[in-house]
Amino acid sequence: MNTRHRRRPNPYNGFFEGWDFKSWGEAIATLALMVTVCAGVIALVVGIFVASDKAAYEYTETTTYWVEQGDTLWTIARHYSTDRQDVRRVIDIIEEVNDCDATIYPGQLLTIPVFK
Repeated sequence: MNTRHRRRPNPYNGFFEGWDFKSWGEAIATLALMVTVCAGVIALVVGIFVASDKAAYEYTETTTYWVEQGDTLWTIARHYSTDRQDVRRVIDIIEEVNDCDATIYPGQLLTIPVFK
């Protein structure tokens, strides 16, 4: 009977192959460098996302809207928002432009931003 045992392959061989650290300090410095690079990449991606998010809410024109019976800021904002916008942020912008809160009344004149 064959008594040789098969060794299970180490799943980390490929990743750690060639990583021969001379000291703990060298290993920690390499880890710190990797963490710093990853944090930089994440910051870059987040920065790009935030910049594109801001662009989605820029406007140069406005229009006026007379509030009718049954209108809500949600329905008005949903009508004037684009597909890439969050309706809640559009509501906040409408409230800011009109210096009002969530309560609107029939006959009230609202200034609505026209988004690109």
